[in-house]
Amino acid sequence: MYKKIILVGALVGFSLVVIWASQAPSRSSQCPSSVNDQALQALLAQAKKTNSDAVVILHDGKLLAEYYATDKPVMIQAMSMTKSIVSLAFGLLLSNNLLKSLDQKVSDFYPEWKQGRKNDIAIRHLLNHTSGLQDEATSEKIYATPDFVKFALAADLSCDPGSCFFYSNKAVNLLPDIAKKVSGLPMDEYLQRYLFDVLGIKKIEWQQDEAGNVHGMAGLSIYPADLAKIGQFVLQRGVWNNKRLIADAWFDESMRPSQSLNQRCGLLWWLVPEFTTSIIDDQQIEKLREAKLSEAFLERVKLLKGTYASTDDRYDKKLEEVLGKQWETVLSKELRGTIVLSRKEYGPVIGYAAEGYLGQYLVIYPAKKLVGVRMIIGNEMRMNTENEKRREEESFSDFAQLLYRVIN
Repeated sequence: MYKKIILVGALVGFSLVVIWASQAPSRSSQCPSSVNDQALQALLAQAKKTNSDAVVILHDGKLLAEYYATDKPVMIQAMSMTKSIVSLAFGLLLSNNLLKSLDQKVSDFYPEWKQGRKNDIAIRHLLNHTSGLQDEATSEKIYATPDFVKFALAADLSCDPGSCFFYSNKAVNLLPDIAKKVSGLPMDEYLQRYLFDVLGIKKIEWQQDEAGNVHGMAGLSIYPADLAKIGQFVLQRGVWNNKRLIADAWFDESMRPSQSLNQRCGLLWWLVPEFTTSIIDDQQIEKLREAKLSEAFLERVKLLKGTYASTDDRYDKKLEEVLGKQWETVLSKELRGTIVLSRKEYGPVIGYAAEGYLGQYLVIYPAKKLVGVRMIIGNEMRMNTENEKRREEESFSDFAQLLYRVIN
């Protein structure tokens, strides 16, 4: 397969072949002095090693580097990064005074919820994964239903709204329908007219269920360079070509911990901390026991007791020592996709990220004026559970960390 790396200025002698649309930031004529060339080369090398299909990096609103594993850019399914675009839709609705408040009850739009505990669910709960709707870690049952909205509305509650955190695809799928009820347009059309067209993004594809509902949990296909534009728009806090599209306050609201149960979760955006400390102690082991993990597994967890900083690799090495080289597979099986092995403590927030299955990333570091996109094309083999080891190898889980080092 033909592979292409395009870098700006002194880094290599290739010329740029991808030209921004007229509304996009200009590209630099030379490599900025703040770029760490060694770090950039390391990122691109890892991109190739992990079978990335696209990497796009912007610095100070200008194209710094692009890599494609295909002869020309193609649209790629954003997977769960779609959720972060849904979040922007709600910032747009609020900014255009079409939505009263994030605290507006969902039952205002679905009268069948005007009773019992469901009447307490607000739009905010859908955006921060605390609705309490019963859900599963996988989405097979959602894709099997012809109507995502009806499927979500019929769900029971597993806890009181606001009292527990669960990453819920089912709940997020209500948001595009609410946006349609508020704006009078399907959410994808609303975003195209009032955001994407302004950004110069002319072509996207958005999946729908059999009933015609726009997917909220995933389903957006987009060119990687266009996703980088969206990242630049977020970095510029809702301003494009000197025109404000989304209120500045929205970015304060959505890019901070949105509840106390998961400090990394904003409003369908993930917060990137300066460092993360993973803790496994007696208190955490007792929580795992309460989650009904096997005593045999808990005995192995006891060997992991300690405090591990994300600035070194001791945690991964210890996991491999105790659980074996396939420790990620072991944890996936034992923790059932919903239980957290270690307690986390986080440093200051230095960035924001949209993340998706298989290793789709949009990472934004405002202080460094840096935006990075990594995408990989999903296919049947990669998404087959029998290929879990390959998925882990291709996930490029250190993309955000390597991106941060690109700018000094």
